[in-house]
Amino acid sequence: MEQLDHFYGYFNVILGTVMILIGFRIYKPFKGEKGEEVYSKFKNLYRYGGIGVLIWGLTKIFAN
Repeated sequence: MEQLDHFYGYFNVILGTVMILIGFRIYKPFKGEKGEEVYSKFKNLYRYGGIGVLIWGLTKIFAN
């Protein structure tokens, strides 16, 4: 069961990092006018959610 906890921790670190990169516009997966609309609607989710997921993943990794 401990291996599964480590997997979820590393997965959350990767997911959080990608969300942070999207939130701060370092990585731009959305193209065109519709992409800008999606980004403007969800930018706070990507920024704060990415930070939260990253911290949660690090907690899962280092707590065990």
